[in-house]
Amino acid sequence: MPEREPLTDRSRPESLGKTELKETVARRLSTIKEQVAKILEKYPDARNSDPYLIILWLREYGGLSVKLPFIPESDLPKLRFETVRRARCLLNLEGKYLATEPRVIRMRARLSKVYRELLTAE
Repeated sequence: MPEREPLTDRSRPESLGKTELKETVARRLSTIKEQVAKILEKYPDARNSDPYLIILWLREYGGLSVKLPFIPESDLPKLRFETVRRARCLLNLEGKYLATEPRVIRMRARLSKVYRELLTAE
């Protein structure tokens, strides 16, 4: 597993200026995209199951120091990581169950804007 660079005050998104944040997000997105491509090439079954893809990414690149418990293949479709995150986003858009930590609120707003800019620029 590749070593992860330690978090410093300058690598935390809340400490970055707009340009630095945009560059950092673009770099991380590009890196993760390359990592996902390698996984999809190496493990064709991951092309059919996002939960399996996420587990493989966590194992190979996510820096987990413990092994994930065995998850039977038949249970993988039950893992709805993206669906759960999107459901939280939809509730937040309705003004419900918003983050309670000011730091999280600020970062979600900043990152949302940066991703929107990056994704519409392509």
